[in-house]
Amino acid sequence: MVEAPIEKIHGRVAGATEGDLHVDTSDISKTTGTLVTDISGIELFQTTRKDESGEFGTETKSDTQNKHARNWLEIGDDAPEDARKKNSRVEFAIRKIEGASSTNVDKMSGGERKVTFKAVGDLLLHGRKTEKTAELEATFHYDGDKPSKVVVKTAKPFPVGLEEHDVRPREFFGKLAQKTLGDLANKVGKDAMVSLELTAPLAAGGAAKP
Repeated sequence: MVEAPIEKIHGRVAGATEGDLHVDTSDISKTTGTLVTDISGIELFQTTRKDESGEFGTETKSDTQNKHARNWLEIGDDAPEDARKKNSRVEFAIRKIEGASSTNVDKMSGGERKVTFKAVGDLLLHGRKTEKTAELEATFHYDGDKPSKVVVKTAKPFPVGLEEHDVRPREFFGKLAQKTLGDLANKVGKDAMVSLELTAPLAAGGAAKP
């Protein structure tokens, strides 16, 4: 979600995340892993402010806006295939877990066991890598005393700066537009607030594949 004074832009990319998580349910602070999202199929929707009252209208999809977004991310039709493939790949490598509400899920009770924590890792987007902290909520599903899957979602969205990842107005691949992010501040916010939700079946040994 990218919010600005007169426009809110909501991007969605469904069913596009895969990867491997290594989870020790007796101590989830040891969790590591890498999530990879293919954003080539991202779809943008917008709501605009109707009047000075501050109310926003219904959400609509603009083909022009979607084309512009792909140009900004350099994943448009005019981008060379190797560049488009590279820029479509977004990675979040989890390096450490902090502040878990409970580290030993095995000692909790019930078929669904919920834990909150912060995942600290490296986000790779548009060829730029930055450190990010995501506040997550994980619900572990158990069959008896054995974990079967985990559902992970953001407890709250985390910010990703457009400029820090060189996502900026472009006319076409490799050509910056005359208008800058600053010029478009009323319509495009400086941060994208990212939310995620994924389900990972748990295999023997604590491996999970979303």
